[in-house]
Amino acid sequence: QKLLQSMDAAAAFASKKTEAIVRLDAPHETPETMKKILDSMRLPGGILVPMVDNAEMAKRVVQATRYPRQQASNSSGGGGVRGCAVPFVRASGWGSLSNDEYLRQCKEDLLIMVQVETP
Repeated sequence: QKLLQSMDAAAAFASKKTEAIVRLDAPHETPETMKKILDSMRLPGGILVPMVDNAEMAKRVVQATRYPRQQASNSSGGGGVRGCAVPFVRASGWGSLSNDEYLRQCKEDLLIMVQVETP
């Protein structure tokens, strides 16, 4: 239900020169949930993940938004964990973008924000 609401809200901005920012309920969202949200949105755009308690949690959020070969070479830790279905998702224009173009766009045009709220 929330995914559909996010898609409807993002569609309202599609004809405008405004990028959508989707706020997740919590950083405890699974990588699968994150993938569904990211696959449904057009780029440029972004996500906001509230209630992040520490650097490890922030790292997991970023890994959930990145593809395995997409992680920066100077970052600590492994690559991303997001699966890739480029020709089959709205975010790639249903395959109108090549794999390389879509991966480049995800790396350069996706804003990832974490809201650090340690008690």
